[in-house]
Amino acid sequence: MKYISIEITNMKNRNLRTDIGLTSISAGYTIKKQKIKVRIDKLALVSDLASSKSKKILAEKLKELKGDDSYCCKHKYNDHIHKQYHKVISVWKRGEKVKMLRIEHEPIGSQKGYIRFELSPQHFAEGELNAMLTWLAQESGLGSLLYTLIFQAWVTRIDYAMDIIGAKLTDYHFGLKGAACGKKHKTDDDFGGLRLGSTESSLYLALYDKETPDGEVMLAEKQRAGIDVGMQAFTRFLRIEARYFPKGKKALMLKSLGNISNPLEHLVVYDRQLENDEKLNSEFKYLLNWITLPEAMSTTPPN
Repeated sequence: MKYISIEITNMKNRNLRTDIGLTSISAGYTIKKQKIKVRIDKLALVSDLASSKSKKILAEKLKELKGDDSYCCKHKYNDHIHKQYHKVISVWKRGEKVKMLRIEHEPIGSQKGYIRFELSPQHFAEGELNAMLTWLAQESGLGSLLYTLIFQAWVTRIDYAMDIIGAKLTDYHFGLKGAACGKKHKTDDDFGGLRLGSTESSLYLALYDKETPDGEVMLAEKQRAGIDVGMQAFTRFLRIEARYFPKGKKALMLKSLGNISNPLEHLVVYDRQLENDEKLNSEFKYLLNWITLPEAMSTTPPN
């Protein structure tokens, strides 16, 4: 079996899920000249405090956090044992619906850091993250303590997204080195998706088709202003998400985030012509119609 490369060569009622893509950045092209865009969809950080007194002060200051003309806040208390933290604060920009930040504190159990931050970077325009953190430090009264918590934080989850413009899930067969399981599943748009790897592992991939309006930046601004974009032309693309969960407390410190390897380095892509290879086991080719490539390879030898 030979696989093809997607390496970078230059550095409501629609069927598909729509994605504006305003916060994605260009990352070159595939060997088929299809544009690649990447972004971070989610980043979860955990930090800790050494003394009970410091934890009490932090909890009291967060309890008093309220919204203002710029941001909204919602406080929630969890008493379910399957949750990780008792107290949750959601923060979003006033006038918008998307959640920008989730703060969890007072852990359920003793094996976690005292506070957890979950950011959604795709919802931040340039400068908005710094503005929100400055607001949070001032409004909560945490001041420099907030920046100390973030500086000392370790990463517990990263969702990294890569979009290949003009590509479709059905164009290829996908594998993940080291994975022996996966799942094909249906989606609301009827185009389906794939999961490669186990959700219990430190890394698994999710793949599915999406679409973005042509002239995405202009249309994004129109949508933010509440202008109906109507039936503009839409471009279909393939979304590949890597969901990475560093194992172990302080396994990946936030300050070392720039040193991690490419989350998609173990992705393997095979051309659909693979199915016409006469050397392949007929049972293996049949299985590819029903299950993922890692499942097929762990069940039946390809040759």
